[in-house]
Amino acid sequence: MTQQNQSDSNEFPKILELDFSIGGWSSKKRLTLEGNEVNVFPPARFGWPEAVITHSPSDEEWLEFSKSLKRLDVANWKKSYMHPSILDGTQWELWVKTETSEIYTGGSNAYPENFNGLILAISRLIEEDYQYELNETSMILELEFEIGGLPAGPHRLILEGNKISVTPPP
Repeated sequence: MTQQNQSDSNEFPKILELDFSIGGWSSKKRLTLEGNEVNVFPPARFGWPEAVITHSPSDEEWLEFSKSLKRLDVANWKKSYMHPSILDGTQWELWVKTETSEIYTGGSNAYPENFNGLILAISRLIEEDYQYELNETSMILELEFEIGGLPAGPHRLILEGNKISVTPPP
């Protein structure tokens, strides 16, 4: 699981290992870095595994992914996110190892507020829609709009139950 041809920069260290999974007992999706390729393992259907889909991101796509991880502040996400009232449902794990650090985070039916940004970054990395329905009570959207003709940057619109909050760009 080593990335050898990934573009390296002074600001963003090379990602050496990557493992992300999300889902429940019968519908888990997984993404891993194997050599220079990202493998996506779709959920098994009727107990039979689906074919692995392989992607070969460019150096630019890896750099954008690294920038997204930094912008989302994934390195400072809590180690564990748990919803105390739900015992079954959706579990997720993310492990990223670079030349200078290692990130491990995960959860069960609970997510950092900018979790959908990670899903979006993965989708861009593999040039494929990597969507997963989190649950019925939480939804996070990223919006870009203009105020007075000037770009206002990406804002997050967060819907939790019957509450909506908007966070400005970092």
